[in-house]
Amino acid sequence: MSLEKVNFTNIILIPKVFKVDMMSLFQPISLCSILYKIISKVIANRLKLALDRCIDEVLHTLKMRHKGKKESFALILDMSKAYDRME
Repeated sequence: MSLEKVNFTNIILIPKVFKVDMMSLFQPISLCSILYKIISKVIANRLKLALDRCIDEVLHTLKMRHKGKKESFALILDMSKAYDRME
């Protein structure tokens, strides 16, 4: 089995209501292979163990740089708005 087939995913937009006139009224559904789901679940479970420490360390570093007057920032993304911009 080639690795290209493992990473192949279809994204389907399912309407939430009968008459759709905005992209926010669609529910995105991703259809991917079982092997991809297994691999991503294993990676996510392993990252869960260290992710809290990584986030704490990054935020601590940003706070320390603020005191040293070096410019830096943290960015929070809202993924629901990304679907509003899809065409």
